[in-house]
Parts: sequence; structure tokens; C-alpha cells
Amino acid sequence: MTSKHLTAGARIGRFLGLAYKKYARSEAKAFQKLPIALAMAIKVAVRAGTVGFLLYFLLLPMLLAALAVALLVGLSRSSIDLHVDFAPSEPELMHGNDGYGLYQDGIRIG
Repeated sequence: MTSKHLTAGARIGRFLGLAYKKYARSEAKAFQKLPIALAMAIKVAVRAGTVGFLLYFLLLPMLLAALAVALLVGLSRSSIDLHVDFAPSEPELMHGNDGYGLYQDGIRIG
């Protein structure tokens, strides 16, 4: 036996379907007296404008947030790069550009 209680998803889907049906009926009623070419041109222009409006106002904050994150990451990395250690390092034995030997600060000293 099935329940008559609808899930939240089914109620939302039904609401959206009925809203779209109402919109489609009112759109058809509004454009029925216009020539078909003019009605289609107006529909396309309105829909393109709506999509452009939504893209502008939904993507702009996202792009600004991404720019802010990139700026913060860049600033955090640059603060590490700006640290300069003026104390000379200890000499160490290693393989360097001039072969194996004693190097200090990347320069072979022995």
C-alpha cells in the first residue's frame, strides 16, 4: 500500500512544474496577438537578458571571491619570500656546481 504523503522533493518538483505551466500559459496569452516573428524575437531577447542578468550577478561575486583568495595566497607567499637572512651559513661538504667540496652560501671555499 502506498502512502499519500509526498516527499519534500516531490512537493518542490510539483510546485516548480505548476509555476512553469502558469508562466508558459501567461506567456502564450501575452504573445498570441503579435506576429510570430516578433513574438519569438521578444521571447529570445527577454530570455537572453534574464540569463545575462543572472550570470552577471551570480558570477561576479564568485569571481571577486576567487580574486580575493588568489590575492591572499599571493600575499602569504610573498611575505615568506621577503625574509632575508643576513647571517652567513655554516660551511658544509656537498656536491655543488664546482664539484665535491666545502661550500658556504652556495660558493665553494675549499
